Amino acid sequence: MTVTLFKAASQSFSEYKKAKAEFEKLTIRNSELEAKVNRRLLPKILFARQPQAKTGLEIECLLENSELLSNNTFISFYYTGEDEFERLIGTGVVITVQANGKIQALMDKPVSAYQGILEQLARNDAKILDRTVVKPSITREMMQNIYTP
Repeated sequence: MTVTLFKAASQSFSEYKKAKAEFEKLTIRNSELEAKVNRRLLPKILFARQPQAKTGLEIECLLENSELLSNNTFISFYYTGEDEFERLIGTGVVITVQANGKIQALMDKPVSAYQGILEQLARNDAKILDRTVVKPSITREMMQNIYTP
């Protein structure tokens, strides 16, 4: 009887180890899938600068690859403040999608109320780059300009 109990305990422990290993594999796979789902859909700004020979505060940006954007897409730039509210700091257009997938964009209508943030963005400030998102959009103002004779 002791031998039978020992065999049963040994078999149970072996099955427990297999189940634990399988659970760990599933946990890793789940983490990989979560990361894939949560991957940013909106492109990150890789680099920003003021265009040469331009007057006013226009900003050229190099963005990550994004399936959301193509040539001549209207875009909006939003800065997320310390209070976690996004603020529209400018609008622009996708100039081109490069062969390597990176996107050249131009903010040609900055919101002057955010002059300080815009100047920091134009200087390629890492904190401002990180807190600024680019979204494909058509603003209400753009629509009014389209439909106003």
